[in-house]
Amino acid sequence: MRNRDKLYSLIKTMNRGEKRSFKLFANRYKKDNSLYLRLFEVLDKQDGFDETKLKNKVFSHAREMKQLPVLKNQLFNLLLQSLRVSKGKKVPLFRTNVFLESYEILMERGMFNEAVRYLEKAETAAISSENYPMQLSVLDHKKNVYQRTMDPDHLNLKMDSISKRKKRITELLDKEEWFANMHHQVYRLYRLEGIAATEEVKQKYLSFAGKLIQKENDIPSIKAHHFYFLSQTIIHYSISDIKKGIAFAEQHIDLMRNNRFFLETHMNEYLKALNNIITMRISMKDFQEAKEEILLLESLNQESGNMNVFLEQRIFEIGYTARLAICVQGIRIDEGLDMAKEIKKGLKKYGNSGLSVDRNMRLSFGMALLFFWKENWDKCLDWLADLDKIELQSGAGPAYIGGYARILSLICHYELGHHELMESLIRGCRRYLVKNKRFLPTEEFLIKHINKLNTSPKKKEWIYSQMKSGIVEFKEKEPESLIFSSLRIDKWIESKISGKKLEKLLI
Repeated sequence: MRNRDKLYSLIKTMNRGEKRSFKLFANRYKKDNSLYLRLFEVLDKQDGFDETKLKNKVFSHAREMKQLPVLKNQLFNLLLQSLRVSKGKKVPLFRTNVFLESYEILMERGMFNEAVRYLEKAETAAISSENYPMQLSVLDHKKNVYQRTMDPDHLNLKMDSISKRKKRITELLDKEEWFANMHHQVYRLYRLEGIAATEEVKQKYLSFAGKLIQKENDIPSIKAHHFYFLSQTIIHYSISDIKKGIAFAEQHIDLMRNNRFFLETHMNEYLKALNNIITMRISMKDFQEAKEEILLLESLNQESGNMNVFLEQRIFEIGYTARLAICVQGIRIDEGLDMAKEIKKGLKKYGNSGLSVDRNMRLSFGMALLFFWKENWDKCLDWLADLDKIELQSGAGPAYIGGYARILSLICHYELGHHELMESLIRGCRRYLVKNKRFLPTEEFLIKHINKLNTSPKKKEWIYSQMKSGIVEFKEKEPESLIFSSLRIDKWIESKISGKKLEKLLI
């Protein structure tokens, strides 16, 4: 994982409004704030964290530079205070915490009746947001204050009532957590396997779907519904039941649009729902509707009052991944290559605000694939190198993308005549696929014959012929395999036999 400076990273996630609010906050609450503001402004202007330049611009004397670690930590905490104040006005969770803090202060001063009023406000906010853990916390505080303010007879009745409510809320919380845990398991399977390439993987997805169906009449909250629809969408997309997946995604989007509170406080989850439906529209080759929904997604930058750099980055990565997918699936090679500069620019701009590893890899892989189809082997390898760097730095990422990237890399190096590297690359590719349980029959067949092409160049026409015959058999068995449906390796083999340009065979 990249070692990023936490203060620099936090500043880079702030939008203009948050930065303006911080400066006002610092002027109001920090008497000697000139050094903090200078440090803030220098970091804000940096394109990449540079501690040496930072010290030279912030401090007048070398002896002052020793204060930097302390100053950075204090500024980090001051930024968090400013953001908490800003969030406390808008977000129920923060508002609930503010009420509870006021309750604690009043309790310490023996102002019990006033404390109860703030506790009631905290409970109202927790109930309106379906925040079960916070509701339980409020009830525990109520027990504490009632013990100080009620006579024994009334106290017993109140305690019984609170115990019953806590039991009911705990049951609801357990159910909500079940759906959350189910989603995490489904998403973990999707990250490992992607689209089901074997019957075994398909059955794993269907097993999760069956468990969800058994509980669909016992969904306790909006958040639980969110996890339910999200899980069902991923499952049906992954088993290629796209129509049903779209139906779940549409219900998911309607749920969020009809619950303004959830939409405002969980904008990133709304982006996930839009991403899912866009992805499935593309897989159905319904490119026009997908583009309309991409425009809807990108319009949120102007319409939402809750936008920050992280959400802007999410819109960038979802939008461009979708546009690139349209170009890949629609074989719009030149249109996709025209996005290369914008994608590079976005990756650089948002590199410090938590770009999704999956998304980052998909962008790099999509661009690599387009250059592969254009037979620009060097450019393809450049994007694959970016992908490899992302995977290495994060220590994670979809294994199926990593596996396909290594197969493309083998072909590019072969095309460029890097014969001395091939043995080592083939060995590394095979090891990666085995480790990640992606060494499937089709992949094994391709690697075996790429190795033969490298070691027996005089027999290449015969080897290509053997590859073509083998690929025909594999396509009959696994027509949905991404090797054929997305990478179009079969067309590369055909181009080698016919002598025609790969791009021409794809169109």
